[in-house]
Amino acid sequence: MTSLSRQLLRGTVWMVAMRWAIRFIGLANTAIIARLLTPEDFGLVALAMIAVEFAITVTDGDIDMAIVRSRDASRDLTHTGWTLKVIVGVLTTGALMVCAPLVAEMFGDQRLTLIVRIAAMKPIILGFENIGVTEFRRKLNFQREFHYLVIQRIATFGLGLVLAFSFRNYFALACAGPVSAVVTIALSYLMVRSCPHLALAHWRELWAFSRWQMLFNTARLLGDRCDQVAMGQISGVVDTGVYAVGSDLALIPSRDVMLPAGRALMPTYATVSGDPAELNSAFCTVLGFAVVAASSLGLGLASVAGDAVKLILGNQWIGAVPFVKWLAVYAALEGIWLMLDPFLIAAHKERLLALSNVCLATLTVPAVVLGAQFFGVSWIPGCRIVVIFGCLVSVMAWLIFQKLVSLLQILDIVWRPVTAAIAMVLAVGFFRLDPSFIVAFSLIHDVFIGAATYGAALLLLWFLAARPEGVEQKVVVFVAPRLTPLIKRLFG
Repeated sequence: MTSLSRQLLRGTVWMVAMRWAIRFIGLANTAIIARLLTPEDFGLVALAMIAVEFAITVTDGDIDMAIVRSRDASRDLTHTGWTLKVIVGVLTTGALMVCAPLVAEMFGDQRLTLIVRIAAMKPIILGFENIGVTEFRRKLNFQREFHYLVIQRIATFGLGLVLAFSFRNYFALACAGPVSAVVTIALSYLMVRSCPHLALAHWRELWAFSRWQMLFNTARLLGDRCDQVAMGQISGVVDTGVYAVGSDLALIPSRDVMLPAGRALMPTYATVSGDPAELNSAFCTVLGFAVVAASSLGLGLASVAGDAVKLILGNQWIGAVPFVKWLAVYAALEGIWLMLDPFLIAAHKERLLALSNVCLATLTVPAVVLGAQFFGVSWIPGCRIVVIFGCLVSVMAWLIFQKLVSLLQILDIVWRPVTAAIAMVLAVGFFRLDPSFIVAFSLIHDVFIGAATYGAALLLLWFLAARPEGVEQKVVVFVAPRLTPLIKRLFG
């Protein structure tokens, strides 16, 4: 395995481990709070957070990413980045305070005014986070970033439970964001002793990057949240809560594996961005791992959606099962889509990244709204699947046209994992236990069958294809030397 592959793998493993540690805490948090609060509580906060996240996203230029991408981030650059984040935080909170009544009027529920104003405190607090934490990623110190984000999540988890048991209504969810921001601020200054100060020397340089990221982030948010807006307008608060919680569970493969992997890959891509051959090699390696992870986790979750919802959320959320099943398929495609972000940014193609996400949002919004209006809200996940698949194929075609990757490379990377995933879904369905079995046992059984089938099918297809270079080879090379001594001790 090359040094680049090892670097990619090490960084990705750390960031995925971090995200799964955070996700495990988050699932425990959701499992408890879902039993304390009602779908109406979740629905109210989901509608309020549409406005809050929109305001945050429109003003978020990913300044941290601009600093990470820089090969020589000077102190003046980081001080300028911190100053801009403070200014943006103040403006965002002010705008939300003013617009809160409009959000309540839009969705016809005056409780949203207070919820929005409470949640609006998050950006102004988070703007003061010590920007020195970006050095963890820029210098590939993923272990330190792991500690930073996991400790932050553990503290937030504990405080969130205190809020839930204290209020037992939507106030607990509304207050969670500002409380999380306070924890983040305190921890950032504990882990990075140097303090930033006000400066604007490099604002033009950061703006040149951030303007495209603001467009990109806004487009992505519109595409992400248009389904909840449609649910809120058509089905009401309760169904929106069911959909929002189900969506959070279904999108684990893309949001909790691919996003942290991309976080790790950005600085690694940046080190080879000047060498087209190395960049192509890195992209093919990443795409291979992305397709394996996305197809196995996304289609795997879709095949066990019923038991997963019952076990994690409880029987009152059973209406989320159809949404989880199809949104998990969407998550598999979105996971691959998300892995294009760090590659395009490192290749200085942020304009293409922004425009492709604008195109995705432009198609997703009318598809979701019209699908929900004419065919019912159950069609929302299907509309999302069709749109993102078309956009993914289009971007891949552009990469082929620009000779950044070849069609044969993409086909060689994709066909084995996808075939293995289809075999996995069929095996889980064929060997499914009787519904009378205990839910936890049934879920464990299906996960074991699915994982064993996927792994066996993937390796078999790799052998039949004459063991080409790819993700399977890298896994075998990495795992085999570590398994051999164990097998000898067990059977020798």
